[in-house]
Amino acid sequence: MRLLLPYVPITLVMSQNHITMALSMVVQLNYRLIDCFNINQTN
Repeated sequence: MRLLLPYVPITLVMSQNHITMALSMVVQLNYRLIDCFNINQTN
């Protein structure tokens, strides 16, 4: 594990954009699901 620790920040910085893109997509999907549930409940 000691050998992997120095590479963790590098991988986080390299994959930071991918993580933010994935989180934004998940948030958008969650909002769409919430909207669908709200529409179904109102109807």
